[in-house]
Amino acid sequence: MNMQLDHILHRHLDPVIERRGIIQKRRRRTIVFSITAILAWIAWLAARESSSQALMWLLLPFFGGILADLISRISLNPKPIDLRDIAREIEADNPELKALLLTAVEQENSSKLSFLQQQVIDEALRESIAAQWRENVASKEHRIWSVATKLAALAMIIASAALIGTAFQRAFTPALPVELAGNEIEIPDPLTGEWSLEVDPGDVEIERGSRLLVTARFDGLLPGEVNMEMVMGDTGKTIPMRQNLTDPVFSASVPEITTDGIYRLTAAGQQSRDFTVTTYKLPKVESIDVEIKPPASTTLESKKIEDTRRVTVLEGSTLKLTVHTNKAMASGSLTGDVEGNETNLNLDPDKDDPSILSLELIPHENAKLRVHLVDPDGRKNRRPPTFSIKVKKNLPPKIDLAFPQMDAEVSPIQELSVEATIWDDVKVVAAGASYQF
Repeated sequence: MNMQLDHILHRHLDPVIERRGIIQKRRRRTIVFSITAILAWIAWLAARESSSQALMWLLLPFFGGILADLISRISLNPKPIDLRDIAREIEADNPELKALLLTAVEQENSSKLSFLQQQVIDEALRESIAAQWRENVASKEHRIWSVATKLAALAMIIASAALIGTAFQRAFTPALPVELAGNEIEIPDPLTGEWSLEVDPGDVEIERGSRLLVTARFDGLLPGEVNMEMVMGDTGKTIPMRQNLTDPVFSASVPEITTDGIYRLTAAGQQSRDFTVTTYKLPKVESIDVEIKPPASTTLESKKIEDTRRVTVLEGSTLKLTVHTNKAMASGSLTGDVEGNETNLNLDPDKDDPSILSLELIPHENAKLRVHLVDPDGRKNRRPPTFSIKVKKNLPPKIDLAFPQMDAEVSPIQELSVEATIWDDVKVVAAGASYQF
């Protein structure tokens, strides 16, 4: 009877033990497959930038996967499964067993079972069959690791396939010819007959301080590595050109161009012709100086204000504007709206120094004028600055009679004193009185 009960109890617990073992194996495989997929992805990125050494990157995921498998076997070595731990887990998921299974497991190893012990084991087996815990224990975890293993294996296969394809393509791509001429050229290819390369922008004029983007488009087999050699002034540097996945376009950029220079493309020891980079500066206002001449009637002194963008003047004053620019100019103008009327005033370049432009005017109303510049090549300033003029009106003098402040009657020989207060917003030049008998 004891042997029979012992055999039946093991027959119910062995599937659970086996399922736990399968979960441990799938966990280890998932880790190994994931690490191999990551290494294959890293190797694929590196192989894209290589040519003759591209095949060497195939070794990274191969040996990395073997090493990951060895480490996982050591660190994730399956521990012996304790029947008591399994019984406790089953009891936790099936409280209706009321510790019968745990009691049966603890009594199983007894050399001789009493009648009550046999009844406990028998009752535990009947409850287990009714609850079907043999099929339910760890089933969810079993399914999760099954899916995880398949996804990791799929990622490893995709990354490895991409690595193998890229490595062989880079390793066996033919080199460019010795000399490439023009922006678009035809290059013979022993496999497909011929293929073409187009360089954009080729020879270029660019604003000084701007970013330069160079692209090389290939038609046919792609070179393993393309570089852009640039010489700007006395400085030279080599910039690797990047490729976006399998796009047949390589690109490189220079954040800021500060001087004239040249660039060329190189691949597999060959190089293109030199392309020129010519820089230019857009017109720009560096500063505006103002000389103010007040009206002659005021006897006020002239004054000069340097580097200003606004000025306040007395009505009738003469303004002389001197505009300093960053280079020689062909022409300039002041435009704006004055009391609803569009104003356009020409700035005259200096004959000895065309980078200086000047203008004289007598403003009568407030104005906001924009300074427009045009260089000899027809280029205009990008954001014309504003120059503001505020005109202060010349108010009429004010006269107040201080004494007498009313009509007066005097005798023929009597003297009459008269006092007055005179005020002007600018200056009192002269004052007088007139009388009549």
